Amino acid sequence: MSAEERIFRALADPQRQEALATLLENIEAVKDFVLFLSELRSSGALELLTAGVAAARTLSGDLIASRDFAEKAAKLMELAGAASAVASNTEGIACMSKAVSSADASKPVGVYGLLQALQDPDVQRGLGYIMSIVKALGACLASKQQL
Repeated sequence: MSAEERIFRALADPQRQEALATLLENIEAVKDFVLFLSELRSSGALELLTAGVAAARTLSGDLIASRDFAEKAAKLMELAGAASAVASNTEGIACMSKAVSSADASKPVGVYGLLQALQDPDVQRGLGYIMSIVKALGACLASKQQL
C-alpha cells in the first residue's frame, strides 16, 4: 500500500479527522513546542532529561518495592526541587561551567599564594558565591538535625 493510500485511509476515520482538526487549530502551539524541543536537543538538555526519566523509572520500581517508599519518595521530591533550583540558576551554571573549563589544575597554590589571591576582586566574588552556598547548606543540615 502506498503512502498516499495510507493517508487517505487514515483520513477516512472520523477520530483521526477530529485529531487532525485539533492539531491544525493549535498549529502555533505545536510549532512552539517543536522549536522548544529542538532547542533542548541542540543544547544537550534533552539527553539529560531522557536519562533522568530513565533513572526515575528504574528508581520508581525499586522505591515501590521497598518498605520505606514514602521516605524515599520525599527524598526524591526534595532532590527534584534542588535540581529545579539549580537548573533555574542559568547565570550561575554558565559561570560555573566557564570557570571549570578555564581552570588550570597544573598550578599548585600554597598558603602565601592563597593569601595573595584573596586580594583579587574576582577571587573575592567567587568566594562570596561559594560561601553563600556553604551557608545555605549548613542551615539546611542544621534544620535536618533538629528533626
